[in-house]
Amino acid sequence: MTNALANYLPAALKGSARSWFVHLPLNSISSWEDLWQQFVTNFQGTYKCYAIEDDLHTLTQNPGESLRDYIRRFNECGNMIPEITDASVIRAFKSGVRDRYTTQELATRRITSARKLFEIIDRCAHADDALRRKEGKSKVGDEKKMSTDKDAPE
Repeated sequence: MTNALANYLPAALKGSARSWFVHLPLNSISSWEDLWQQFVTNFQGTYKCYAIEDDLHTLTQNPGESLRDYIRRFNECGNMIPEITDASVIRAFKSGVRDRYTTQELATRRITSARKLFEIIDRCAHADDALRRKEGKSKVGDEKKMSTDKDAPE
């Protein structure tokens, strides 16, 4: 069984792990334990660790960043945090979002679950997308144009 696994390993590895394995010096591995130790030593600094709750609370929507792009960044971070509570997700999103319409929507509703939060912010993102298309802005808008458009009379 061990020999079968050893024969399959090069095919199972991809990218830099496969390249590392293929370029190991001849006879540098004498056991699975050797392989494991060398692999961990080589790749441990590249492993993406779980995020922590504080990481989510430090995220803020960047100037000119579309709401949809901020939601995407927020979710990427939040999905890396094991066992985060809905209350923490709601607090973090409310404190980090800078979109005025979304802030108003969240401030005027009682939100008790992450599911409800994401329903609301998805609707807000659709509205933000539509406004950006109407104003001729890309997903990540032109900050100067946005600031002058806000000041213009309707």
